Amino acid sequence: MKAIHNFQKFPLSFRFEEDNLSNRGINNWEHLEALTEEDILLLCKKGCGTLRNLKHLRCMASLICKLNIKQEEAALLIHSGISSIEALARLNTQELLNRTSRLHRNLGTDISQPLSTKNAQRLINSAKQITKITF
Repeated sequence: MKAIHNFQKFPLSFRFEEDNLSNRGINNWEHLEALTEEDILLLCKKGCGTLRNLKHLRCMASLICKLNIKQEEAALLIHSGISSIEALARLNTQELLNRTSRLHRNLGTDISQPLSTKNAQRLINSAKQITKITF
């Protein structure tokens, strides 16, 4: 049976979308991942959020559901410029660590290493396995 990844509290920049999605019965990442482009455009027309935010959330949903990762990890990847499993599969461990570390430096966080080498390698290997990309 496929795991259901329920929403946790969204970051402040997505709270409007969170409330509107919840009101429409979209309350887990699997539902969000299943939205088509037309569904997202319709949600935008109904005032449920911005196109940019809804697409970001759908990318996060794909990462969460396919890689079975936490919401925070998916957000870190998205905000580091890694918006798909294919993009993640093409990175090496050092590139992923550089991107996530750069984001943390730019945000001014106190975390010395936002993603461990072991977790970075695990994410990349999972992405490669899903996409069948080998280097």
